[in-house]
Amino acid sequence: MELKLTKFGISAALLSAICYFAGYTSFVTVALLLMFVLMSDLDYSLKKNATQAVVIAVIFSIAIRCFSALSTSYLDACNTIFIDWFDLAKVYKVMIKLNICSLLASLLRLADFIVMLYAFVTALKGGVVKLPVITNLVEKHFGNIEDTSVIETED
Repeated sequence: MELKLTKFGISAALLSAICYFAGYTSFVTVALLLMFVLMSDLDYSLKKNATQAVVIAVIFSIAIRCFSALSTSYLDACNTIFIDWFDLAKVYKVMIKLNICSLLASLLRLADFIVMLYAFVTALKGGVVKLPVITNLVEKHFGNIEDTSVIETED
């Protein structure tokens, strides 16, 4: 497979991989990369990969933040119930060890890393990353740029 170079001298595959890595590390960076890619006249697969990187970053960020917030609420509730109301410090120590929300947030962080690693490697090979839910969501809202890039006018 031949790598397509952008007008900036970097391959579209490498820029796609950078978008996925940026989505894992920094939401601001991936958002800026998405704006750059969408405003430039670059490859369709690069635009789709950059959009998917942002969607993945947003979905994982929301899920991790929700479970982390629930974890904090869980610990506050355990503190109130078992220490303040019933003075059961031993039960409190057991309940804070059973913090399921914190475990789920940690598992989501691991899943985020695995998805980013898969997407990074796939994009680096030059393909459009296909993730079942994410790709369908992006295709639904992204449209087909190749069909709309040529606008015919009547003279």
